[in-house]
Amino acid sequence: FKTRTVQARYTFWVALALTWVWYSVAGYTLLNPVRTPAKEIMSEAQKAIGKDGELGLTLFKEQFLLFSPVSVTHFSYLSDHKEQERNAWLWLQEKPNRYILTQGGNEMECFDANKAKKLG
Repeated sequence: FKTRTVQARYTFWVALALTWVWYSVAGYTLLNPVRTPAKEIMSEAQKAIGKDGELGLTLFKEQFLLFSPVSVTHFSYLSDHKEQERNAWLWLQEKPNRYILTQGGNEMECFDANKAKKLG
């Protein structure tokens, strides 16, 4: 009876260790795009704006700055949505080849949603 208990404990710990190894190698790799979609979205944004484009972010947290392969202007996530929109519109008017990345589903007074591209 004692040998069976020792074997069951050994099997449990080996299974637990293998589960953690699998999660850290395969599971994390599979979950990463779901947990942080910023990398894919920023890659799509880079393709959409071209090599000379500049990107402005509204209504996004700073996480998107970490994955940006292009120059980014961030309009403070802590600011009011209307203030971010106004500042983004002013920034957009200063130079050509500037684009705004924002979350879908938000009514924006300064921008025409029909001209928007869905990135992800």
